[in-house]
Amino acid sequence: MAFLNIIQTLDGEANMARRRFIYHQPVLLCTLLFLLYFQGLSARGNDSLKVTFERVSIQDTTFLGGMRGGFPFPVLSIITVQNQKNSYIHGLADTSRWLFPGDTTQLGLPVDSVWSRIWETHQEDVSIPSMPDVKSLAFDTTWMVTEVENLEGYGVSVAMAMDYSTSMGTGINAAEDAARTFIRQKNDLDRVALIKFNGGVRVFQTFTADTIPLMEDIPKKPDVVSGTALYDALYEAITLCEGEPWRSAVMAYTDGRDNSSTRTIQEVIDHANERKVPIFMIGLGGRLDVDVLTQLADSTGGVYKHAQTAEDLEAIYLSVYGLIRGFYILATRSTDPFTNGTTRLVDIDVLYQGVLGRGVGTYQVPLIPPDVGIHKSAVTDSLSSEGRYLVFPEDTISYTLTVTNHGPGLAGLVRITDLFPDSMAFLDSFQPPDTVTVDSVVWTIPMLRVNESVQFQYRAVAHVSVAPWEEMPMVNTARVSCELDANPSNDTVSDTVYVMGRVFPKPEIILFPKHVASGDPVNVEVRSPVRVKRWDLHVLHADGSQDTVYADSFIAMNTLIPDEWLSVVPPITDTAMRTSGKEERVIVTLYTWGFWGEIQSDTAHFTIRSVNNFLLDKNTYFPDDGTGLDLRFRLSSNRNARIKIYDLSGAFIVEPVDGPYPAGWNSHIWDGRDEKGRLIGSGTYVAILTSGAFQKARKFIVIR
Repeated sequence: MAFLNIIQTLDGEANMARRRFIYHQPVLLCTLLFLLYFQGLSARGNDSLKVTFERVSIQDTTFLGGMRGGFPFPVLSIITVQNQKNSYIHGLADTSRWLFPGDTTQLGLPVDSVWSRIWETHQEDVSIPSMPDVKSLAFDTTWMVTEVENLEGYGVSVAMAMDYSTSMGTGINAAEDAARTFIRQKNDLDRVALIKFNGGVRVFQTFTADTIPLMEDIPKKPDVVSGTALYDALYEAITLCEGEPWRSAVMAYTDGRDNSSTRTIQEVIDHANERKVPIFMIGLGGRLDVDVLTQLADSTGGVYKHAQTAEDLEAIYLSVYGLIRGFYILATRSTDPFTNGTTRLVDIDVLYQGVLGRGVGTYQVPLIPPDVGIHKSAVTDSLSSEGRYLVFPEDTISYTLTVTNHGPGLAGLVRITDLFPDSMAFLDSFQPPDTVTVDSVVWTIPMLRVNESVQFQYRAVAHVSVAPWEEMPMVNTARVSCELDANPSNDTVSDTVYVMGRVFPKPEIILFPKHVASGDPVNVEVRSPVRVKRWDLHVLHADGSQDTVYADSFIAMNTLIPDEWLSVVPPITDTAMRTSGKEERVIVTLYTWGFWGEIQSDTAHFTIRSVNNFLLDKNTYFPDDGTGLDLRFRLSSNRNARIKIYDLSGAFIVEPVDGPYPAGWNSHIWDGRDEKGRLIGSGTYVAILTSGAFQKARKFIVIR
């Protein structure tokens, strides 16, 4: 790389930690010119533009105008430009795109003339580097500029002063609606305060970014005090702006003249200028002292606007909001990309309407040590499956170590060490190592340049005996070290190879109880002697139908731990009879898959016995107690069921149950009423269940 030509390395390995990058060509004439230039800058008067650097960053976590910060490019600066009256100047770039040398700003000006000078020097010595002009660098892109209306992490603070004098009349409603619209349009970081005035002044809400209290305070009215205390309200609003984190402004409207303030107009103007808070005045209607309102705005860096009616306030609020927002983003290339651990000055001139302004921002270039990392990969002579490397005993494993200097500094005395487990032995290496021991191999590199990578390849053998149903992990760890490594998190890498037995054993499944009535659950437990790649359960019913998804959700969330029984949740609940026989056998099969594609299985079965029944929860029923009579019936299969109730004379009373029901126990609560909804009288009754070929009657007594 180019910067290697200017590295001065002190002799001797013991001095490498004190290695410095030097990029300094002192030129006496250039130094003299710099000093003369800076003396001239200091003599500029107060009629110049005000160019402010809000922030300068080279961090890659800084993301501005769609560009991420970096060094030596782009160095990102957030800049504001104000005129002699402290008004923010917009249009010196373009809000829709980045401008490059030769482009034209949104005001129609050559961008090169507006951003007339861009330098970068060292704060400790402004004569370094000898050529500080960013524009003269021999790169395709040396600088560019854009304007953003909203900047993440930045907001504005606006104190709203609202006129509630009696002359406003119903216009107050429109003014409040305009304030609501303004608050809805603000971004999350913008802060707003509410001041309301008539003959008196009251702060309804100090600065907050929370729109809820602001919205709640908008409709609240101040106490009725005759007169208009405009100056007092503005003075109070300016005072609220003290200590705000963002650029602050006062936005006020009035429909009359001040006649009640204790403060004078000059006190308000001085107060605003001392705190650098512009006042944006809105005159409402025709009974105004326009000269006074204009003076308040022009003397503080604000703007005066006229609204014919209160309905016009909304558009004016939003236009003023645009005037107090906006930042310029200047992206520059460093004039010294090589010297580290220094503070830099980004020094610029901005020219607008014949007026020049200078701004200086600072940023820190940190010490730039190397970042050396290591990566490791393995290839086995046996099998691999889904990223797992598998070997059989005495197989060979090939390893590749890749060491990379990710920069930005040179790396010296790089040492690579790979440690073996007891069950692994070094076989040979494509690059001869410096040292080989029973449990390690070591290579060294005198120097590794930025973005340079070196590979080391070697082979090892798995000297281990593993039972057929076992799996043994072999972990070996490689480390890299060098002087002044900046990032130790990528200095160590481990690799695991699994030594596998060659026989994949069968799993086990048990079911209980072995005999159930239709509708009763059956519990399932499974286990495997070894780890498996995956497993599944299939249920085969007597009619040949098969359920292959019954436990899929449970299986997806649970692995089989070797030699541990696992209870499957839920149990098998689909135990309805599928045939007309009295018993059915259901077969459940457990499948397991090994890491090499082998499949093993085990089966178990249970028997379903056909059971139908019909019960009442009580033989004597008192309808008046409101509890109802529970008609409980059990079916051996999913089918229709009907229950009819008669009195002893055979007269039909009601049919409370008629429809399809699942196998197992079912229940219906009868309320003691006949088919016409009338409570039946005392006596003896019979309930008859009919379901398929099954029929059963139950007698009960009703007492009222």
